[in-house]
Amino acid sequence: MKRWLLLFLCLALLCAGCGKKSQTEDFRFIYREVEIGMNVEAGPVLYRLGEPMGYSQSPSCAAAGMETTYYHGGIYLTTATVEGAERIIRAWFADDTVCTGEGLKIGDPRSRAEELYGPEGFQEDGIWEAVRGNTRLIITFGEDMVDGIIYEAA
Repeated sequence: MKRWLLLFLCLALLCAGCGKKSQTEDFRFIYREVEIGMNVEAGPVLYRLGEPMGYSQSPSCAAAGMETTYYHGGIYLTTATVEGAERIIRAWFADDTVCTGEGLKIGDPRSRAEELYGPEGFQEDGIWEAVRGNTRLIITFGEDMVDGIIYEAA
């Protein structure tokens, strides 16, 4: 019995780091227990988020056809037809009820962003920007506080 317990503990320790994301993966975030990334098929994500509070459509600047923007309380998600499928191409945070995959939210101080993302990518005009995988993450600042968080398909 002790041998099985020891084996189980060793396996648990070996697997403890399995859930960590590498720096080569895309930027992602979780909203309402749904992981959201860019360029993923929109249907399953929108279904899991439930009925939006509102939506609008406009001609697409990023793809052929129309873009649809869905409002789900704390976030806006924009979709467009890319490679024959409706995909998420942009997300932006509406308030401080949602945070990035790394834990940053609107209202956090600039120092928190630097702590999470490092000093690289900060621009003089109050914007931090980086690309990871197929996602561009843009963070805007006003008076040294985060006032905007945007994910875009890169």
